[in-house]
Amino acid sequence: MADYTSIAHRQAALIRKALQGSVFVAPYTSAAITAITTGSAAGILTLPAGYTDVGMVDKKNAPTWASKVTNQTVMAWGDVYAARRDITAVDGSLKFTMLETNKTSLQLYLGQDLSTTPVDNVTKELVVNQSARPQPIPYRVLGIFQDGSGTNAVYIGRFYPRAFVTDIGDQKWDDDADALVYDVTITPENDSVLGTPVIHYFGGPGWQSMLAQTGFNTNPGGS
Repeated sequence: MADYTSIAHRQAALIRKALQGSVFVAPYTSAAITAITTGSAAGILTLPAGYTDVGMVDKKNAPTWASKVTNQTVMAWGDVYAARRDITAVDGSLKFTMLETNKTSLQLYLGQDLSTTPVDNVTKELVVNQSARPQPIPYRVLGIFQDGSGTNAVYIGRFYPRAFVTDIGDQKWDDDADALVYDVTITPENDSVLGTPVIHYFGGPGWQSMLAQTGFNTNPGGS
């Protein structure tokens, strides 16, 4: 008689962990990300012009991707289970806390383009007049993390081709605080050109070598 071990299929080698990574942002006018690896060795791809790393991110508030699905159900008389279910809304978000004070973190947190904000010729002081009526700025947002190294490296990425900063966190000035931080929440919209709000990527030499284990070795090849 068969026991559990004869039907179980458990693969610890497929457990992934985000050992290191980055969040990149770019103006919406920058080229979209179509892949994160290149070549037969599946090396990581150089990003198109315009993509900037937001810098160091707080470990306690590392990039957190969320999705909320809203369903509408139809109930039939006499039944206790829904007779029909439709998805009426999907809300995604990316929340993270930036540790560095740089142009990118300030632009995201203050909600305005600082590319032409002048720096004093003598003192090099930056003065930012916050907009009385800020306008939403569309960005392209890419998150990538690496698990493993060398020929075992696995890269996992997620891309919002069109996204906006929709919320910011409090900022505490205190000598007991860990650091001055910039906490933001970014929400995607459907990109009408690409026809999707979110793109996922799984690649790298480690992924390549374990493709059969993941079950994707039977999938058709693409360009």
